[in-house]
Amino acid sequence: MSENLPPSETPAPKPDLPQRSPPELGFGVMFVLGIGLVIVSGIFCLLSQSPAPLGLGALVALVTLFISGWRGVFVGFVTVIGILLLAVVVICGAMGTPDFR
Repeated sequence: MSENLPPSETPAPKPDLPQRSPPELGFGVMFVLGIGLVIVSGIFCLLSQSPAPLGLGALVALVTLFISGWRGVFVGFVTVIGILLLAVVVICGAMGTPDFR
């Protein structure tokens, strides 16, 4: 006995479409985000009268150091903190040492 099987329909191969990856933000954008992180942390420090928000901002910046596309946030944060510390040293040095006699 011979059975007639219906012809199986095989789907036509689909053309390979390139996978779209989410657009990566550039280093400059990440650098600006790091500057913004310092500004926001500083505002929260002034509002709360506590250095904890700046420490939290530093922790966030440190975490972004280990995420490959987000290293610019750390660089921006550290650059701004460094410039601010340098400005404080220069201003305090220009004012002279207080005389405690």
